This record gives sequence, C-alpha cells and structure tokens, in this order.
Amino acid sequence: MKKVLVLAAVAMALGFNAWGAETILNPTADSPVFGLYPSGNYGSQTYGYWGYFNYPMRTLVKYDCSTLSGSVTGVKLSFQLMQNNWSGTQIWACKLLGDWQEMTVTYGNQPSHDDTAAGRFLDTVAPAGTGIHTLNCTTAANTIVQAWMSTPASNYGIILRTQNEGGNLRAYPYMKESSNQPVRLVVETATGVAPASLGRIKSLYN
Repeated sequence: MKKVLVLAAVAMALGFNAWGAETILNPTADSPVFGLYPSGNYGSQTYGYWGYFNYPMRTLVKYDCSTLSGSVTGVKLSFQLMQNNWSGTQIWACKLLGDWQEMTVTYGNQPSHDDTAAGRFLDTVAPAGTGIHTLNCTTAANTIVQAWMSTPASNYGIILRTQNEGGNLRAYPYMKESSNQPVRLVVETATGVAPASLGRIKSLYN
C-alpha cells in the first residue's frame, strides 16, 4: 500500500494523467427575476431570463454538490436557449451571497452576488443561436465549487446576468420545469492518478 501511495505521489508530481470524473448536475432550484416586475415570482416558469429588456433580466440557479468528491479541475455550464437575442454581448454567471427560495424570490428581494473576478463563475462572449450551448467557466468557478463541496452551507448557487445591463440584449434558457435541458452544471474532478500512469512510473523502477 505504501509503495502505491509513493508511486501516486511521484506520478502527480511529474504531471501524469489524473484519474478523474465528469459529473452533470441538474438544478435543484431555478427562478428568473425581472426588474420590470420587482415583486413578481416566476419560480414555476418553464424558461428563464438572461439579459436586459428595458429592465434587468436575471435567473437564479442552485445545485446540490453533495455527490462530488476530489479536486475540481474544470467547470462548465450547459444550457438550452428557447430564444437568443444576445448579439455578442458579454454574459456572466456570478456567485450568490445569500440564500433564496424558488417560489418566493423576486427581483426586489434577490440576494446580493459577487461580480468581482473572484465571484464570476462565467465571463464570456455570448454564443449565437438557440439550442444547447456548453461553455467553459472561469478558473474562479473551480474554487467556488470546491468551497461548496467542503462547506455546503455556503452554496447559494449562481445568478445569470449580462455584464452591462442595458439595451435589448437577452436570451431565454429553459428551466427545470421544462421538458427541455435546464441550466446544468458540469464538474470535472480528479480523484487520484490513473492506473496506466502508475504503471508507467512503476516501470521506471524495474
């Protein structure tokens, strides 16, 4: 056993392939909020808001990360758009800083979020077209998800918004209440060293 651990440590130090996994998480809660109707709740709606149409349009999404283990090496967001009028705007997903409930959250009572570089889960130019899009998240997202794994009470999810909330630039992602794909979290984790890598290191000592 000791020899295996030593070999694993050597393999990791030399940059050999990690033995990892990819886990797809569906939302446990999702709810759009619309600045035009600050007291309205849309938790049962089949599509969300992501952009700006006379007023800010945002969507809150929460995930259960209890099934994850190991070190987070990559995070993606995968979603299906019902309609897309982004026109190349910069889209964000930011870490939420307070709790919320799907059937009571509104634009007026939404929790604050961290829109600094450390809190931006997603920061990219919006893709064109409808259908399913899978986007790589920031390296900050790795740190955020890792913290959710170690401290589940800190996991309030993310909020989808555009960087500059102005103009008529918006898209409508499907929610978990729809029969279409919701906003999924795809997490890549490394839990050790691949057996093939251990074999290669072992051969160096034979």
